[in-house]
Amino acid sequence: MLQSSTLERIEASGEVNVAMLVKQARSREAAMISEAEPLPLTTKDIREVVTEQIEQNSEAKAAIERMRCEIIAAQLGLTQKGILIAGQCAPDSRLLDDGRSPALEVPLALHANAQDYSDTLINIARVCWKKPRSSTGSPGLYHQFGGPEFALREIYLPLIESGTPFAYELLDPDDPLQHAASYAWLGARSVGHNSLWYAMAANPTCPVGLKNGEGGGFNKIRDVSKAIRARTAANLTSPTAEEIHVTTAGNQFINAIYRGGELNGRGLTNPIDIRHAFQQSYLQFCREAYQSHSRVLLDCSHGNAKLFSRGARDEQGQMDCFDAFEELMLENPVIVTAGEGNAPRDITVLDMTMGAMAEINLLPGRNEPDHPALAGRSDVDACLALEQGFELQKRLAALYDRPRPTTPMWRDHPAFIE
Repeated sequence: MLQSSTLERIEASGEVNVAMLVKQARSREAAMISEAEPLPLTTKDIREVVTEQIEQNSEAKAAIERMRCEIIAAQLGLTQKGILIAGQCAPDSRLLDDGRSPALEVPLALHANAQDYSDTLINIARVCWKKPRSSTGSPGLYHQFGGPEFALREIYLPLIESGTPFAYELLDPDDPLQHAASYAWLGARSVGHNSLWYAMAANPTCPVGLKNGEGGGFNKIRDVSKAIRARTAANLTSPTAEEIHVTTAGNQFINAIYRGGELNGRGLTNPIDIRHAFQQSYLQFCREAYQSHSRVLLDCSHGNAKLFSRGARDEQGQMDCFDAFEELMLENPVIVTAGEGNAPRDITVLDMTMGAMAEINLLPGRNEPDHPALAGRSDVDACLALEQGFELQKRLAALYDRPRPTTPMWRDHPAFIE
């Protein structure tokens, strides 16, 4: 970690070498010991294919490193740029009439369009191959027959080859995509699961996001953040009930993700009341995140979309959520005053916000059980159309096209002190 004298130089110059932070994290990672049972053959094969693809493509490898550094800089509040993590809720193997895969076309199109806003926007593809949905009975592409092969051939290897950064939800401590992903997050159902805490800590060079639990609030994130950042050893139980002994170096590159949920079930129906309640809840979440040294990503889908769509969780709920978020960001209220909690300066909602997440597909909505399933339309959560994704990119980039301080927001952030 950075010495105190280095932190003083950062405060004086307003700059930090994020690559140095990553290098130092790697030196801690080298001390990690894992005595897990051998991985299942399919997972091992996938890991070898992905690793070989990266090692043979120096440009792709460099692109992953650069993006991780950019995300870490955003987590620490040391960049003017905002982040958009956008893509399908869960990819499927259906193809368009011309043989193209929407699971690849969506991230490539969003990545290409984002180049127009590269000065203020970091675009990351959301591609969750192990994403199961209990509400629809979908087991996730990874668990379908031929799914891993399709995902590698049609999605992940082309993304790596093209230098398109991607992020995904980590559901397995041994997931082979950790080496290729620019970012990963723990979902609402996973936060608080011990084996996943340490699995993420075992890979400190990959920045991590933590969603609030399904009931809302920040308490679980606070506890999980402490566990991931700690250097520790533990006996863990893997998803296959195997006991694994792991010694972790600790991961300081963490942010919180606000997915909402605590306002649902309160009977809010008036759009004005919903908007106000959401904004106040988001501000409180940011205040608590500051105390845990974590910036925040807004998840426009899930609990927040359900709130704005009055329980339906349709795609319009995502847009209504972003509208309320955009209004709050433009007002940019101070949420922590200088000196409060050792804050070095006034901290605003823009300071605390890394960006947003959204679920986007080629077509809006979702395939209903009694209708023909269309390629490019979600089988699970309702998604925004690709054109709406382009609109979100433009609007989010505009929110970050404003000067703000990029000096450290915390004097005692774990990444800056021994």
